Amino acid sequence: DSIFNSSGHVQLREDITGAGDRGVAMLIQSSLRFDPIDLSAFFHPSWEIQGATFTTGDSTTLAIFNIYKHCNLVTPAQVIRTFFNFSSTFNHALIVGDLNAHHPHWHCDQTDAIGRILFDELDRVDYVVLNEDAPILIQPPGRHKSVIDLAIASPALALITHSDTEMDPMGSDHYPVYSTIGGTLLNAKRFLYKIKLSEQQLADLTRTLWRDFAGLRSASSGSCFSPIARYEHLNNHVVEGAREYLPENQRLPRTVKVKG
Repeated sequence: DSIFNSSGHVQLREDITGAGDRGVAMLIQSSLRFDPIDLSAFFHPSWEIQGATFTTGDSTTLAIFNIYKHCNLVTPAQVIRTFFNFSSTFNHALIVGDLNAHHPHWHCDQTDAIGRILFDELDRVDYVVLNEDAPILIQPPGRHKSVIDLAIASPALALITHSDTEMDPMGSDHYPVYSTIGGTLLNAKRFLYKIKLSEQQLADLTRTLWRDFAGLRSASSGSCFSPIARYEHLNNHVVEGAREYLPENQRLPRTVKVKG
């Protein structure tokens, strides 16, 4: 229930609801057009999963999935296969998160059961692990290299996506992994509710409103006007007066594209 604010971003959160959970979250730039993905069909106590779809500049769909897999619980191979089958239905897919899976294919010094399952599924759907040859988990000297925070991309997306491991852990026991996609996403539309006036137009409007103030107050003070009605009467008068100074094609409310 903690409050987390990030100016200019929309939060998608899967918060902890019980013992052993690990919450996951996505921060999405508020200017981007996106839709959350319903992943309830892939629920399993061994992982936390969430996702969102975005429309790219060439009108294709990009799905981004965020996963945390518990290190002490086994995710059945069938659950993983079903998820990858689903992710393959999108034009492009990017899967990121702490998968707690080890395999030499993504530069680990050892392998484990979940690593073998994941490798087989990636090979089946031709997905690409983008991680560079750098450790993720900070461990004492002499321990095996562990690369468990993975960035996985569908074939076409992998060609335009680059992944880096940052060497500043910023207080964590994991090094951050950044994935950069070389493409464009469609911007969302935001309701344009402000009427923009020049300084001269604003001065003219102010004089007009002051001139009409006495008559406006008299007209709205009758017993038939409730406080709400009087407010609406005043608001409409100001808005209509301001619109008189605008070109006709800008007088009505509209939506505009917002640049990120």
